Parts: sequence; C-alpha cells; structure tokens
Amino acid sequence: PLSGSNGGAFFGGAGNLIDLGMASDHYLSCANGVNGGAASAGTRALLFDDGGDDVYMAGLCDTGNSGEGNGGGGGGVGLLVDPAGNDYYYSARFGNGGGDAGGIGILADATGNDRYHGGLINNGAGNHQDGLGIIGDTQGNDYYRADGDGANYGAGNGAGLWAGQGVLIDSAGRDRYVAGM
Repeated sequence: PLSGSNGGAFFGGAGNLIDLGMASDHYLSCANGVNGGAASAGTRALLFDDGGDDVYMAGLCDTGNSGEGNGGGGGGVGLLVDPAGNDYYYSARFGNGGGDAGGIGILADATGNDRYHGGLINNGAGNHQDGLGIIGDTQGNDYYRADGDGANYGAGNGAGLWAGQGVLIDSAGRDRYVAGM
C-alpha cells in the first residue's frame, strides 16, 4: 500500500488534495498518512472536499501498522475539511482527527448527518507525547463510534491518553456517542 496518498503525507513530505466538486467521492486506502493524514514528524497534510455524500476509509487492511488517516496527525499536522454532505469516516487507528506522538490531527465537518467510526485513538482523541486530536461538527444528527483496537484499549470520542489531549465539539443535532464496543 502507498503511504502518503489521497492528500496525505509521510517521511517529511507535504500532501494536498483539494476537490471543489459537489459529487459524492470515495477516499480509500490501506496505508499510513492518507486522506489528509500526516504520519511522521515534520509532515503536513490537507484533504478538502467541498461537498457531496463522501466516504473516507483509512487503514482498510490494518496490519497493526496503518494509521494517521482522515485528518490524523502522528508527529505531523493532518487536516481533513468537508463542509457539506452526509459523510462516513472510518479509520483503523490514529485517525478521524486523532493526534499521536506530538502530532496534531483535525477533522472539521460543517453540515450533514455524519458517521464517524474508529478503532484505536480516533474521533478527536489525543495520545502520548502531547498528541492533540480535534474533531468538530457544526450541524446534523451525527453518530460517533470508537471501538478501540479489539485487544487493549481504545481512547476515542474526544478522549486523552498518556499526556495527549482530545477534543470533540458538536454544535447541534441529536447525536449518539458509543465507545469501547
């Protein structure tokens, strides 16, 4: 699998993907630093999609090593912005606005009934070494689910772990939050 794809960054790089169309798009990947995710120190990543009912899936073939997807920051700064649509976000680890190892991960979604589903350190969670994770959604009836890694722990939905800081802000709607399932 390719690391640093779909507007992601890896090994000190910078990635940008800007889609100004209103069609429904699919961003799928198995690797590190994808879909606006920054997977190593010094990296910067941006994925901006202007509209449509989009699907973002990172870490599809998770081998325990794929992460920093969907605006996740693992040492770098990852940003995913989607202002409109009923969107679905899935990240196996360190994604959906998750921050790890001093990185900053940001996922910002403005409108729509969105679904956020993550494994380990996801949905605005921050992990060790001052990782900062931020997820913000301004409108819609949204669903947040953080499963963990299936064996040890999860830390999701705005949680902080091992000196990390997590932030989840949802401004409006009838929302549902599920963790540790």
